[in-house]
Amino acid sequence: MLKKIAALLLVPVLLAGCSAAGDVETLLRAPQLSGESAALQKALNNYLGGSATLKYPASGDFLSPFAFGDWDGDGTDEAAVLYTTDTTSSNVWLAVLEPTGESSWRVSRVVEGLTSEVQSFSAAHLRDTSSQQLLAGYVSPQGDQYLVVYQYDGDTLSTVISKSYTDMIVADFTGKGDTQDLVLALPPDTELGGVTLQLLWEEYQQQHSGQAYKYSAFCEKYKAWARRLQRSMRQTHTGGDKLFVDYAGQTVPVVDADTGEIRPAQVFVAVLGASNYTYACATASQKATDWAASIIGALEFIGGVPRLLVPDQPRALMARPDRYEPTAHRLLEELSAHYSLAVMPARPAKPRDKPKVEVAVQVVERWILARLRHQTFFSLAELNRAIAALLVDLNQRAFKKLPGNRTSAFAELDRPALRPLPPVRMPIARFKPARVNIDYHVELDGHYYSVPHALVGEPVELRITAGTVEVLHGGKRVAAHALNPRRGSHTTTPEHMPASHRAHLQWTPAKLIAWGERVGAATAAVVRWQMEHRQHPEQGYRSCLGLMRLGREYGADRLEAACARAQSIRSPSYKSIASILGCGLDQRPLDAPMAAQASLPLHENVRGPGYYH
Repeated sequence: MLKKIAALLLVPVLLAGCSAAGDVETLLRAPQLSGESAALQKALNNYLGGSATLKYPASGDFLSPFAFGDWDGDGTDEAAVLYTTDTTSSNVWLAVLEPTGESSWRVSRVVEGLTSEVQSFSAAHLRDTSSQQLLAGYVSPQGDQYLVVYQYDGDTLSTVISKSYTDMIVADFTGKGDTQDLVLALPPDTELGGVTLQLLWEEYQQQHSGQAYKYSAFCEKYKAWARRLQRSMRQTHTGGDKLFVDYAGQTVPVVDADTGEIRPAQVFVAVLGASNYTYACATASQKATDWAASIIGALEFIGGVPRLLVPDQPRALMARPDRYEPTAHRLLEELSAHYSLAVMPARPAKPRDKPKVEVAVQVVERWILARLRHQTFFSLAELNRAIAALLVDLNQRAFKKLPGNRTSAFAELDRPALRPLPPVRMPIARFKPARVNIDYHVELDGHYYSVPHALVGEPVELRITAGTVEVLHGGKRVAAHALNPRRGSHTTTPEHMPASHRAHLQWTPAKLIAWGERVGAATAAVVRWQMEHRQHPEQGYRSCLGLMRLGREYGADRLEAACARAQSIRSPSYKSIASILGCGLDQRPLDAPMAAQASLPLHENVRGPGYYH
């Protein structure tokens, strides 16, 4: 007689339900996540017309209220969110949201859960379709557990299974490879309680008669699968090793004292792995510059540099997020190089990679932000002063299960292992792509900065700090200028100009007249006339530079003779002088009638008869 194996009957874990109201509920509210999750919560709040309280499951594939997957099999991932509200039933609700664009979502369907607490939240492929099913394990205040399997088809969110259970297993017992099997361990006092491997095998035989494994093979398959179950690794943190960073989902309103406009301030949180020593500050946004400034502030707060920085993978920090080899933005690369700080981002949608900061966010929201909820702040500086004052109390609060507090643990574990800060604080830079214009300048905020003229038409990157603008090409700096706020003006370095443009720039009226005098009196007189009678000095410069070219081509003596003839015919223009030289008239003696006209006023339109010969 085969002995029954009670393999799936596990000791139930009793979770006492908790309820609170008013301010206590706000204090105990779970943190909202940043990035995509923040967009989901915003869409959910808009749908509800109020604020949803996110529910964090205790176990399962998803340890956050958010789950992403192709629930309806259309090839596009949807999102599932667990939440409660203050205006509806106290039970947990499940919402499915469809993407409507980049970081934009809409609520498609919602369904009410069975209790107020979620024990587990997972996904599985239980049907012969391309879709997945959502598995939510609920627990009552008395400790009773209920499993609900949800199916979403794009139009409806239906309940496939709803049973009381003590534990569950999802695996490919039948070996089909494309679907999974759900095994429930039912309470012993139920009609279907006392499930054993023997019973499961018998049911399996009935479903797959003729193609089923024998009992011994079935048991071996089960044992092999059990050995492959994913484990949760307990992380051990050494002193001075890791600094975990993230933004809280909760924001703090800041009022503009002049206009009355209210803007939400973002709250940055950092925590050391060994001591749990915590830092927090408020920023205007979650842009790359805010991330960098906050991380630098955290390093200066702890007074040293750990070996690893563990952020999430927000777009502000990661140029190309990836599970295995993410690519950081240039600003994060600069921060890493300046502080000799290695960066190891957590895997996307893997909160267990950084549980320290997930807990620290909760602690900051409960012990700092909750205390500030009744205060009004009129600037970020005022808000940060209030946060800094409460940080002291937070880090000195006694541990519940360990001796000491965060401050004492930091002094013992982390501070001795931290490397010293560099002598100079890294300047915060922002980066902007640009393209070199035909005039070898790039535009930034209405001002134009020069780059080497050989880069005309090339794409470059601008590195902007509080006082400088650097132009990068191919990863190398090709130009640097002081930041100029004047719109419509230019900042030009002569070395960036072509040789001809640089030579033109170097000439002044005094230098041109001095050159003319070195050639001869007639040439000097022509140069002076160009400076005095042109509508704009630049026009005179060009004409004089043309005279210099003629001097190099024909020689100083012929240029002087041509200028003398041009004066005699009252046409001291560059074109007249070039024509005289080209026809060789400068080599002919001046006629007497021309000389007699020398007393006439000098003007290019008064030429005399000799002009035509």
